[in-house]
Amino acid sequence: MKDQSGNENSEMPIIRPNEEKKRSNAKDSLDFTVDYSPRGSISFRTDILIPDSPGSLPQIKIELPISHSHASLFNLLTKISSKKGFEVTERSPNSIIAVHTPNNKFQKYLCCWWLKEKSHEEASIVRMLILMDERKNKRILLIQGMVGTEKPISKLLNGIEKSIEKFLSSPQCNETYNKIEYEEEEESTMTCKNESSSYCLFHKILSSESYTLGRSLSQFIESFKSQYRNPKESVLLLPQPIESIKLQVEETVDSLFSHYNYGRSSTEKIMVYCRPSVEKYIYSKLMSHLLEIYNIKTEKLEEKLQDVRRECEGLGDSAIMERLDIPPKLRLDDGKEPYAEAILMLNKLYNLGTPIEKINCLLEIIESIKTEVVDYWKGEVEMENSDEIKVLKYLAIKSNSDDIIGQVHMLIDYVGSKFDNEKHTLLNFEEALHF
Repeated sequence: MKDQSGNENSEMPIIRPNEEKKRSNAKDSLDFTVDYSPRGSISFRTDILIPDSPGSLPQIKIELPISHSHASLFNLLTKISSKKGFEVTERSPNSIIAVHTPNNKFQKYLCCWWLKEKSHEEASIVRMLILMDERKNKRILLIQGMVGTEKPISKLLNGIEKSIEKFLSSPQCNETYNKIEYEEEEESTMTCKNESSSYCLFHKILSSESYTLGRSLSQFIESFKSQYRNPKESVLLLPQPIESIKLQVEETVDSLFSHYNYGRSSTEKIMVYCRPSVEKYIYSKLMSHLLEIYNIKTEKLEEKLQDVRRECEGLGDSAIMERLDIPPKLRLDDGKEPYAEAILMLNKLYNLGTPIEKINCLLEIIESIKTEVVDYWKGEVEMENSDEIKVLKYLAIKSNSDDIIGQVHMLIDYVGSKFDNEKHTLLNFEEALHF
């Protein structure tokens, strides 16, 4: 990673002195144990994920006790984001998107012009995911810098790490950890009600032709189906079909924000569900049509995958892994099916309705296989990036999901040139699906 002076491999600002650091391959780990009562302690683990490429943005992974609900973590993350100048613009059941827009004042523009430097800073975007590790019975908080500059993102990661450490050290955490969280359950219920009611509200607006926006969307959907009615011919136009959907999503979101006068306290709570609602509605109408086009594009690759699956039907897990040249340390021969949880996730990929849901699923699959290796070897072994693709090939063979390759190609076009972490994951899947 590059620091502000351009030097590589500088320490990330998240790592503080006087803490024991364990460096292994591309990851640093910080272990904390917080004594909260005479009877026990709460432990949480922070992994500083060192990006593979120098231009990548910082990200962290934090393991937390399962006693902390999604609602309490979302509230904490939203509060810290606001203090660090980030604004939550999107929220789904397990993720948050926060955006930091720098305040480029006239004096700054003038100084930059005089010094002939870059005139302004770009906006920074961070994705926060809350996952569940059923093996460890813990919640996983994964925070990733997606777009922008390192400085504001690092400040946010610092703030989140310190706030969680402070919260776990507080007497409030002791009370929370040792009793049933009736208040948090009630708060979580209210959050779910707010989320579901927001989705219903947006769905009503988007589907009703009594609204101008609803009529416009209906016309777009019919026009899309008509324009790309011949999948074989539409393949030649890729990625134009998905680009047109992305543009329509942007225009629809802008219209909703304008119509509901975003910024008022009465609408702030529902507008975080605006983009997920719009994507869910539009892609639910067009996803099958869109995938039909991509499946024709990738049909030869899909046929090869089906051939390999048939060849491996009579083989055991170890034999398949040996055929794929997976290192023995990653075969996890403990009497159970290796990477079973990740295989189940991959089987559900087709049923997910939006590109964001599918991308999150693939990110969780990567997290799952890496976590399973770490758990099996008690932290002594981690999966190398070069071996990740071989394990993904194994998952593809063991999965019963069809059209995986077409979905991955569609997601690559959806991501485009942005979101380095997601693009890296998708390209690994794409390479793994070539047999």
